[in-house]
Amino acid sequence: IGKHCMAPNCNKLDFLPYACDVCQKVYCDEHYRYTQHGCVSPTKDNQVPICPICNMPVPVALNENPNIKMSHHIDNNCKREKGTGKGTTELSLNRCAVCSKSEVAPIKCRHCNQLYCLKHRYQNEHNCEERQKANLVGRFGATKIQTPDFKSLTNKLSLFSSTTTKYSNTKTTPIGDDKIDISKRITLAVQLPRECSSLGFYMFFDKSYKIGKVIDLIAKHSRIQNDNNRVTDDKKLKLYSNSGEEIASSLSIEQAKLSNNDVVILERAEVMNGLVTQAQQKQQSQQPAQQQPQQEQQKQQQ
Repeated sequence: IGKHCMAPNCNKLDFLPYACDVCQKVYCDEHYRYTQHGCVSPTKDNQVPICPICNMPVPVALNENPNIKMSHHIDNNCKREKGTGKGTTELSLNRCAVCSKSEVAPIKCRHCNQLYCLKHRYQNEHNCEERQKANLVGRFGATKIQTPDFKSLTNKLSLFSSTTTKYSNTKTTPIGDDKIDISKRITLAVQLPRECSSLGFYMFFDKSYKIGKVIDLIAKHSRIQNDNNRVTDDKKLKLYSNSGEEIASSLSIEQAKLSNNDVVILERAEVMNGLVTQAQQKQQSQQPAQQQPQQEQQKQQQ
């Protein structure tokens, strides 16, 4: 499915490639213009992409993104090609489960078996629940959990999660600085400290931002008192992963290996330390109860 761009040093796989009508080679959306691939003898100053469904030309204005125009055409104006039996009825079945965008060649997730567009094909882009199940089972160990239950595994993380489990917006409508280039954005699901009564929210940042700056931006937006520059370490606001692990303030978002729509928890260090202590105490109290039947069995054998 798709073809590789024939521009020098590109070789990008494009599912809707463009064929140059002058040199007859195939190019991606970044090199389809004559000037972009150094066409040997350009005779025109504009190229019109052809719809792969109806074989009709789709006019594209100067400096307009042809992919957006083609997607709009397929969703609204595309007519069935005569004699092929293919058209909008069949294509409507190939819609992305996240954005409902029609795709000529949709991609099926091997975890949840849903269809997705190129943008949402990765598991972290469509919040794949099956992938989350696999990650949780791997984290706690299959030997300790004979019959893994997703809900019970999630409850093990509840001590580290904020009481705020709902969000004031959705991952498709995150807040953030519109000046950040779209290609550099990453959206995080932010849960607020327990002292805050407001709902959490989805917020996008620049991937190069330090975690310290992320903390400042979240606190400023939520109007949470932030005295990190003049309080002791246990009083500071810190950012934690959904499993309760602290994310160092000196790291950038990329260095912290955060992905789109990952859950992060803003909390004061002393509060989170208290939650960790509670979890440890609870685990220790459960161990003697598990060991007692084993000890009685050993005494009977003796």
